[in-house]
Amino acid sequence: MTTVVLAAGGAAWEPSVLATLESARDVEVVRRCVDVAELVAVTSARSPQVAVVAAGLPGLDLDVVRRVASSGAAVLAVGDVTKAQSVGITWTVPPEQVLSAVRSSAATDAEPPREVGSVPTGRLLGVWGPAGAPGRSVVAQALAADAASHGARVVLVDADVQGGVQAQLLGLLDEASGLVAACRDANRGALELDRHVLPVDPGLGLLSGIARADMWSQVRLPALERVLEAVRGGSDVGVVDLGPGLDPGGAGRGPHVVTHHVLEAVDDLVVVGRADPTGIARLVRSLHDLREVPVPPPWVVLNRVRRSVGWDVADLARTVQETSGHAVAAALPDDPGTLDAAARTGRTALRVNRSSSFVRAVRGLTAHGGASRV
Repeated sequence: MTTVVLAAGGAAWEPSVLATLESARDVEVVRRCVDVAELVAVTSARSPQVAVVAAGLPGLDLDVVRRVASSGAAVLAVGDVTKAQSVGITWTVPPEQVLSAVRSSAATDAEPPREVGSVPTGRLLGVWGPAGAPGRSVVAQALAADAASHGARVVLVDADVQGGVQAQLLGLLDEASGLVAACRDANRGALELDRHVLPVDPGLGLLSGIARADMWSQVRLPALERVLEAVRGGSDVGVVDLGPGLDPGGAGRGPHVVTHHVLEAVDDLVVVGRADPTGIARLVRSLHDLREVPVPPPWVVLNRVRRSVGWDVADLARTVQETSGHAVAAALPDDPGTLDAAARTGRTALRVNRSSSFVRAVRGLTAHGGASRV
């Protein structure tokens, strides 16, 4: 017996489909839901095998579809294919085929057929590191600016949901978070990424972040996935500035959930640590935490390297290698003159001083091993 919930929102086809399902001896209609709230509640409590929904059901969005699917139900849409796909439903049939589709799902116990879509062409580069201001945002911005200066189409995504600063660093007035606005549009199935990306330099745009940590829950994971897909599809490189650290004992709660989720989505990862004893200790602990996350082999970058610390780069790199098992890919010199001028004028370090030691070191990092990563 295949258990089914139906949520049609009064669609014209509802009576005939309901009658067909109820007359079938091998199908049990668990509930005829009046709205998405009841749909989510019933699927959570009863765990039906199939949820049949109208593609135009009011309130149906990415978050609702993900919650229904998480209960174990295969989500089957009836109606407009494009509208269904926009909220993450890949299985759509006309009303007369609902019963056969329900039976097929039960017989095969397989994933529903997926529509063939365009393959994203861009790459996502995550920039992450421990707490303690190692310079994640500055490094992410510098990498994005360097890639754009060499002709790439780049979107810098401020996904630090514990307090993003990219808009402030770039002197941009953005009353609302571009990331939150894009996620809201994506959740409704109506994302136009370009509407939310602020121009910075030729080839470089910014999807601004959240300035207050208590707003992190406005970035819902299903919608964020869509936004990142759009960044991939609309750019050569998406550079994602991530919040600090992880929370191994957090049990899936709090802003670290977003960071963890994005780390799993990136194609390449730069891990930034501050080049002093405290920064190295934090970096090593973070690299150990990272072992629990399925990420690509990280590029470890030491930032703010300066002679006054008393250790040279070779000593610092050897310490990181011996204690974490990761080699250091690059060391970026402390360049307060350039970076302070950049922050003061709302420009990237590249625009302030193309020949500065920091900018040259970033170029060396992006060129390291070829241009496949950045």
